[in-house]
Amino acid sequence: MTMPSRRLHAAAAVRAGGEERLHLLLDGTDDFAIFMLGPQGMVLTWNAAAEHMTGYSAEEIIGQPSIVFYPPEAVTAGQPERCMKEAVARGRHEDEGWRVRKDGTQFWAHIVVTPLRDRDGRLRGFGVVTRDLTDRMRAEDMLAVIDAAEDGIFGVDRHGVIILANRVASAMFGYEDGALVGRPIEVLLPAGIRRRHERHREWYEANPEPRPMGTRDSFTAVRKDGTELQVEVQLSFVNVPRGRVIRAVVRDVSEQRTKQAVRATRLAVRRAAERQAAERAEERMQAFLDESPVGQFELGSDGVLTRVNAGLHRMLAYPPGELIGEHVGRVLPSGDAAVIGHALGGRGDPGQFSRSRHQRLVGKDGRVVPVTVLSTITRDAEGCVARVNGVVLDSSLRDQVLLTEDVAGLAAAPLIAAQARSASAGAKGHGRASRTSQARSPGSGEPGMGTHPAAPSR
Repeated sequence: MTMPSRRLHAAAAVRAGGEERLHLLLDGTDDFAIFMLGPQGMVLTWNAAAEHMTGYSAEEIIGQPSIVFYPPEAVTAGQPERCMKEAVARGRHEDEGWRVRKDGTQFWAHIVVTPLRDRDGRLRGFGVVTRDLTDRMRAEDMLAVIDAAEDGIFGVDRHGVIILANRVASAMFGYEDGALVGRPIEVLLPAGIRRRHERHREWYEANPEPRPMGTRDSFTAVRKDGTELQVEVQLSFVNVPRGRVIRAVVRDVSEQRTKQAVRATRLAVRRAAERQAAERAEERMQAFLDESPVGQFELGSDGVLTRVNAGLHRMLAYPPGELIGEHVGRVLPSGDAAVIGHALGGRGDPGQFSRSRHQRLVGKDGRVVPVTVLSTITRDAEGCVARVNGVVLDSSLRDQVLLTEDVAGLAAAPLIAAQARSASAGAKGHGRASRTSQARSPGSGEPGMGTHPAAPSR
């Protein structure tokens, strides 16, 4: 073999080896589909990554037009031809868009088209490099959705390192977008509780369970500048290839808590003022009544007087306070005590009932005093007498002082108000029935201060 022949043979061997190595290189590339198109867009070569990406084998696709990779609307719009024309005109065409697999599903691809020319500058075809960016695109879309959320969202790995923080989360804690990634989650907590939170996080990693927002009280977090804020947190988790990731949704409730505290304070102040005003009004009314000839009393279900005002003590000639704690029978005519005891032990409809009747009372000096008694009987849920409140008018003085039942009702107001504040829980579940009866017969059995009618008023 002559020297020129040996050189040509060696050059051919080098070229053959180079082509083999090039095919090995192209087929060994997993992430990039690399193939060649003819000048008219026919597929001329195909590598393993292209087959994996599109589902077409080399035997199926070689010789087919490249329009099979485009969605129908892109073909109608002339996109395949435009890509090749721009590559020829500019020396390169690059874009991203949807492409179609053999099974009809679509994937988001990044494509680079380069025109291929021979030594004479004639167009021999196009080199195409395609990369599947579907996962990246979906991740970007998901991040866009997360960034659009109204709450802060964190992703934290099993080591407590922040791997994701949306824009709201970064802004909430005073950090630039992306500056929190790679930092420990405890950087957002006061220094005094960071170690405790590490133990809590380790426990949650071993015992993961979703925790909805609002299932626990808010707690204190710390911004980058050291200022504090109150936050609520919702926890959940997701398993990814790198391991379990904890998702924390964080809501700044500082303003909400401040407003709630202000509302609560205002409400408490208003209620205290109303209570004080009511107490002062009651005290003024009681002071007025204590100086008037109107008597007031309250007795329990056992017939014991628990409240007697100064007016009733004067009316019956008793020193102030002496009647309190005494049985009502002490001021009733002989024989009435047993009757009222029986009436107090009877049952009736639950609620409050009002009555008015004439009665005789006996003073400490034995004097019989004709009176008009306006009483309100309160029965509990079982119909038993819980208490009796009443107003007593001296009938012998009624014409002189022109006391009417309207005035007596005014006198009863403080007692009824005090009774309403301390009403038994059993009576609360029932609607308050209000019945007014005038001058019942001696055998009516309704408890009051006595059961017998008085002589006609003078």
